[in-house]
Amino acid sequence: MPSTAELNAIDDEQQLQKLLDAQDDFDERKKIRARLREIKEKKRQQRDKELNDRLSRIEDEAKRKLKMADEEKKQRLERFAEMAKTPTHVRESTRVSASDYIKQKHEEADRHKQKTLDMYQEEAKKHPHIDSGSAVEQRTRERIQRADEEKEKKLEKFKEMAEDHAFEQTMSLDDNTTMTTLLKSTRSDDGSSSIIKQTKVVTTNTGPGGTQFGNIKRGKAPPSGARGAMAAFKKMDNATSPNFLSAPKKPLQRSPSAIKQMLLSWCQAMTKGYEGVNVTNFSSSWSDGLAFCALIHHFCPDAFDFSKLNPKNRRGNFTLAFETAEKKADISPLLEVDDMVRMKTPDWKCVFCYVQSFYRRFREDATPPTTPEQ
Repeated sequence: MPSTAELNAIDDEQQLQKLLDAQDDFDERKKIRARLREIKEKKRQQRDKELNDRLSRIEDEAKRKLKMADEEKKQRLERFAEMAKTPTHVRESTRVSASDYIKQKHEEADRHKQKTLDMYQEEAKKHPHIDSGSAVEQRTRERIQRADEEKEKKLEKFKEMAEDHAFEQTMSLDDNTTMTTLLKSTRSDDGSSSIIKQTKVVTTNTGPGGTQFGNIKRGKAPPSGARGAMAAFKKMDNATSPNFLSAPKKPLQRSPSAIKQMLLSWCQAMTKGYEGVNVTNFSSSWSDGLAFCALIHHFCPDAFDFSKLNPKNRRGNFTLAFETAEKKADISPLLEVDDMVRMKTPDWKCVFCYVQSFYRRFREDATPPTTPEQ
């Protein structure tokens, strides 16, 4: 058995566990267990320390990112505030020579070509077993030729744009602000051309009723002074005040509850006057089958004698109504007779869907409700 000093120098749990298994003396086993507990406690403290350090690093990183986001937001707000100081929201940069613009595009095309060639050369180095004069070299030449052709096309496009066209690009800064960059070519009296770069920032504010106000449309500058104020007021008044005489009519939109009530009223009108039929809902009012019979009898009065029907004969009523609707009106039996007989109170959604078939089939029929047969 090792001494106390030697036991305290052991940090391996497996070694201590072997000593514990080989020792029979109670006091010695007690010392070994105490040493095991010390080692476990040290490891637990070490894990807690590492966890706290990791959480601290994560928290510091989150604070750093939050600070960077706040600084970036502050800078953006400062830029927007600077842009808003200009009443027309238009900032014009200095003129750029057309030759410098085309030269810049030449350099970009050369860099793209060189990057492509470097990629092809790297691909050739990966296959040293292939002869330099074989298919790899041929493919490389073809790709170089295609790169040159692509470069020429781009340069011709840029040159044409610089001489005859204007280039416009719109970028959204946030939900209410957009920035439009316009490159426009101009020619002087001596025949030289130059590029004018204009940047336009449009800020859209949301007014009452969800109406948006802002410098959105391009065109002539609005009049200034009292005339401009009156024109802006009229435009705002037209946008916020609805004109019911000139506004186009929108299609009528009904809520689900309104549609349900409309169909219920239609059923009540079609079954009015039938004995034993009182349609107040799409569930219990249809449980004995008489409402279905009254509905189809209203449009097909010669199909059967309604006065002979018995409300206690539920199966017969359901069968008669469903079969008559299918034969006389070509209405598919969406409901099963056995299911309707089994349920004392039918599911209103099933009845509602089936009754819709009647409405779609007979809604063009302008015939008023007839008196049921006695």
